[in-house]
Amino acid sequence: MNFSYQTIYRKSAPPTYVIAGSTGLIGSSLCKSIAAAGLSYITFPRSLVSILGTSSQVLESELLEYCRSYIPSGSIVVNCAWQGRPLLPVVDSFSSPLFSTRLARISRELNASHHIFFSSAGAIYGCNRSLTEAHTETSQPNPTSVYGRQKLDAERDILRLFRNSTILRVSNVYDVSRPNIGHGILPAAFKAFTNGAPLKLYGDGSQRKDYISVQDTVSAVLQLSFKKTDKSIINISSGYVFSVTEIINSLSKALNIQPLITYNPSHPNDIPISVISNSLLVAETGWCPSDHLLTQIKSCITQTIL
Repeated sequence: MNFSYQTIYRKSAPPTYVIAGSTGLIGSSLCKSIAAAGLSYITFPRSLVSILGTSSQVLESELLEYCRSYIPSGSIVVNCAWQGRPLLPVVDSFSSPLFSTRLARISRELNASHHIFFSSAGAIYGCNRSLTEAHTETSQPNPTSVYGRQKLDAERDILRLFRNSTILRVSNVYDVSRPNIGHGILPAAFKAFTNGAPLKLYGDGSQRKDYISVQDTVSAVLQLSFKKTDKSIINISSGYVFSVTEIINSLSKALNIQPLITYNPSHPNDIPISVISNSLLVAETGWCPSDHLLTQIKSCITQTIL
């Protein structure tokens, strides 16, 4: 979705966005949407991510100098750089809680106007008791993995370090226009099916989760970046829940492929049910999601292949 900022910034220039994780699924889409809206952005370099995420020997004054040219005063810093997979240990500098908390503190010191941190709704809230009880921002966190616990720790540190921060707890993000990009069942199944390889599935396929398109995710970020809100934690979800089996069947039908699937035991920390409420986001911004995943698979995957 494109936005017009003329009526919002009548008396001042629009802020510059600073994007950490600009090559990932969300970050790259966000950069494109920012440019399409006629706004400017700066990509936070990997060299600085490495320094902030792994080095405890660098003085804070030196870190500020390193980052000063990348975080202009009044900018909006968006951290979507956490790349650790939910079921695996977090080992690289992009996935370091140290990087996330340091970036928040440096954003504050360099007078950024807003700091936005991408978190994980499923990893933070854990499993729902039923499909009819969606997690809201006031739900008690119940992370069951190292990934979830580190995300929750990073959230708390960020909110303590920089008051003008917003935590975005996002459900499972996908992009049907780039179905082989990212993590999760859609890219895994697409790669397997199009390569004629068996899909290695963990569990029986009954896991049911919320899935949201990267376009809807970016749309929500842009609206939240200029919409004044006093909410420090906001869920981003589609409100549509599907099982892994439903997604596999929809994709195989769109590709006209008989899938080969090998079933394996579920990961110990996998979440069988993840239902996330987006009612606060809708109330705060008027945002609404587009068509759900299965509809987009049916209408877009065949066009993508062709």
